[in-house]
This record gives sequence, structure tokens and C-alpha cells, in this order.
Amino acid sequence: MSTQTVSEWVSSLCTYGGAEFDDQIRTYRDRVIVAEYDGRAIPFPQTTFHYRNVMNWVLLDDGSAVGFNESPRSGFSFPRSGRKIVDRYLANYADKLDEGLKIPIPSP
Repeated sequence: MSTQTVSEWVSSLCTYGGAEFDDQIRTYRDRVIVAEYDGRAIPFPQTTFHYRNVMNWVLLDDGSAVGFNESPRSGFSFPRSGRKIVDRYLANYADKLDEGLKIPIPSP
């Protein structure tokens, strides 16, 4: 079974392959994605409501999350939230996790 990394996920979302975002994701580009969520069903984990246009986000193997922020004003960005914030969100939305799950990515 194959696993998808953040770099591969970003490339699949971007028209020109995502190379222009390598600098944004450099510290977590090789992290493995555990699950992908629909940001409309399960909002992107964050302490402030700064990233309002995250329609997809992924849970990583280290417990953190990366969102695909499609801001009409600022363009694309890939914010990351740490494990503590993600854990609180997942506990808060526990009853909706299955509804928001886009693609389960099996472990190897």
C-alpha cells in the first residue's frame, strides 16, 4: 500500500505541480498523511480564525495538521497546526469525524 506525503498532496492540488510552494512546506514536506478531511464538515484546527478558506486539510503521522488555504485575496497557503491543537479539535468533533473524512489512507 502506498502512502502519500505532504509534498505529493500539495502537488496534486496545484495546477503547476506545487513546486512554487516548496519553501512554504519545507519543514514538513516528507511527513506522511494519515487522513484527509473536508474543511467544510470539520474546520481546520487553529486557535484563531485566521485561515478562513481551508476547504481541505490533512492529519499527519506526527499528529499535526496541514490545511490547503485557498484565500481569494492572498492566494494559496499551507498552514500547519500542532498536535495539541489538533487533539483538542479531534476530541471536539469526534461525532463528525467520519462525515468529514475524505479519503482514509491506510498504514503500510
